[in-house]
Amino acid sequence: GKSNWCADKLDANPTLYRMMPDTLKKPYDQHFSEVRIVDLPVKNKDEFYEKWLLKYSNKGGLPPELQRFFDPTVYASGNVRIRNCTPSYLAGVCLNYISRAFAYEQLTANCQTFAADLYGFLTGSKGVAPFSTFLRAGYHQRTMAFLYRPSYTEKPSQ
Repeated sequence: GKSNWCADKLDANPTLYRMMPDTLKKPYDQHFSEVRIVDLPVKNKDEFYEKWLLKYSNKGGLPPELQRFFDPTVYASGNVRIRNCTPSYLAGVCLNYISRAFAYEQLTANCQTFAADLYGFLTGSKGVAPFSTFLRAGYHQRTMAFLYRPSYTEKPSQ
């Protein structure tokens, strides 16, 4: 129930945790992935960097125990090329994706690989890779996983 993307992350009972149904809290299984979409109170990349990343970093003046990021950088930025990309559409394609990438793998299916796949999908970019050079060697872009509902991946009954 804690997230670097929620202002009250360090509160005893953060909003994210209070809003989650109990089925998302327990039993915890580190082998499964999850998707969380948080609408940050920023308008553009510059505000995101200045009002979020810097604020909660080693460069923002907070004591170390309140910092979330170390030497933050915006790795990539681009225009969304999906037509009618509404919040509900975005949530739907993320659910499609996670139904195919449900297993968390520290080196092949994690938050960085998801971010690279989502960025590639939304911007129509090929050759996008995770931030970490260590992850890039085994990374394969999976943008098609966003497009189709889970039932379309099942084998047809005979």
